[in-house]
Amino acid sequence: MRRAFVFAFLLTATPALAQEEESREGRAATFQRAENPRATVPGGTFLVAAYAVIWGFLFLFVLVTWRRTLRLEAEVDRLTRALEQSRKDGGG
Repeated sequence: MRRAFVFAFLLTATPALAQEEESREGRAATFQRAENPRATVPGGTFLVAAYAVIWGFLFLFVLVTWRRTLRLEAEVDRLTRALEQSRKDGGG
């Protein structure tokens, strides 16, 4: 387990450290004004789509959980009635 943790840490930490070194080299030494200050963040549509997918999965999860709960409640009610019936009949 510990080996897996160390391995996972090395896999995630190594690219981050390499990216930090690259960003230091490409960083400007002085302030430079943006060419188009009103530019939008690229991928805004993908961001909205990703949120829609996540909300969709969350809704589906809640729906499935709700349906399972209803089935389990019905099963518990059925078993409770069967237990009461068996006690009436002298089984317990």
